[in-house]
Amino acid sequence: MPISSALEWLASTELATAIQQSPAMGALSSVHLVGLTLIAGSASVVCLRCFGFLLPEQPLSEIMRPAWKVILLGFAVSLTSGALMFAPRAVAAAGNSAFRVKMILVLAAIVFHFTLYRSVTRSSESRPPWFRLTGVLGAGLWFAIGVCGCLFAIFE
Repeated sequence: MPISSALEWLASTELATAIQQSPAMGALSSVHLVGLTLIAGSASVVCLRCFGFLLPEQPLSEIMRPAWKVILLGFAVSLTSGALMFAPRAVAAAGNSAFRVKMILVLAAIVFHFTLYRSVTRSSESRPPWFRLTGVLGAGLWFAIGVCGCLFAIFE
């Protein structure tokens, strides 16, 4: 089945139609932003610690443990609400360049956070190699995802 047919099918499902015909889209957008805020806020705290701007005396592992739980909650909220918002406008979203870039960045952020970021932030060293670079990449990815999300909403 070609991707365009799959997207058209998704947009025509009962769930997608119900979402499209209800005021749920605004509520889903709000929930989606709460999820992104949980991710970006927690990641920002960890990134600022990586830079040495926030809580420099506190071990990163003590900051990362609670932040990681909030990041995972934010992922769950954003992915669920995002999938529900995508369904009714699957064809239009897939044709939007900002949306495609956002999805590539989300995938990159997930891979980054579950590999390099987690490895560096769990390190017992006080200043592991790539410490600041990890903070910059983490913050940059979430900022870029937010910008692409805004561009998608504006040019949809």
